[in-house]
Amino acid sequence: MAKIKVGDKLENFVFDTPYKRGMDLASIVDGKRTGLLFSRYYGCSLCRYEMILLKEGYDKIKATGGQVVFVLQSDPDLLARNVTEKEYPFWIVADPE
Repeated sequence: MAKIKVGDKLENFVFDTPYKRGMDLASIVDGKRTGLLFSRYYGCSLCRYEMILLKEGYDKIKATGGQVVFVLQSDPDLLARNVTEKEYPFWIVADPE
């Protein structure tokens, strides 16, 4: 598997969020500096803690014109039952594979 480095440009890809299916990276990035964070699954307490910490400091990221896409190895339907759409200010990608 290829490593992703800071500054790398990713090819566009399609993904699901807990609330929307068939989203694509290009429409979310839309020219904004974007951090792509990979975590385990929503049931992992450390992963949820990372999400809370990110939420608490997210205004600092937005103030620089940046944004975050948080990738969880979780089923989108399961996430939709546990996380509200307005709960986190960043995109959550749900990819169980």
